[in-house]
Amino acid sequence: MVRFEMMFLIFAGVLLSILILTENTGNISSDETILTSKTGLNAISVANSYIEKVTSNSIYFDEFTRTHSVQPRPASPSDSAALLASLSSTLGPDYGETSINTFDDVDDFNNYNDTVSVAGVGLFHVICTVQYYDPSADTTTSSKTWYKLFTVAVTDTVPGSDIHYLQVQGRQVAIHRSVVLSYYNFL
Repeated sequence: MVRFEMMFLIFAGVLLSILILTENTGNISSDETILTSKTGLNAISVANSYIEKVTSNSIYFDEFTRTHSVQPRPASPSDSAALLASLSSTLGPDYGETSINTFDDVDDFNNYNDTVSVAGVGLFHVICTVQYYDPSADTTTSSKTWYKLFTVAVTDTVPGSDIHYLQVQGRQVAIHRSVVLSYYNFL
């Protein structure tokens, strides 16, 4: 009888250990899911904050439109083409614009890189790009247009780190948010 009771106790101990391990594994998986969701939501918030910055009233469409009064509807197509030729050829910060606080027009954000720290989550790496956009072809273009595509990409850690919570099938992914900006957006 003692032998049977001893085997029963050993079996019960093993069964209890398996149940505890299963519960802990479930908790770890649940914690990872929560952290992944929290990281994703914060990455979207970081991206949205950059979009809000470029769509604010303090940022102009182009350096030319900042310094010149441009009529939304020129009198003739030739007037429109002349004005279009005056837009920035090089997308990026102008001389003296060394930080986001000195940017005054949309294309200053082209190739802007930043690292943003979010309390309780960690570091996000941000890359902004600006390209001229052709709405009729729904694509970017090297030609000047009255439209610019602003894109911000956010990853959950600085490049070189091994830990990533924004993943799909084990590969690190970036949150991409884009907005098309137009000089005619007030019409």
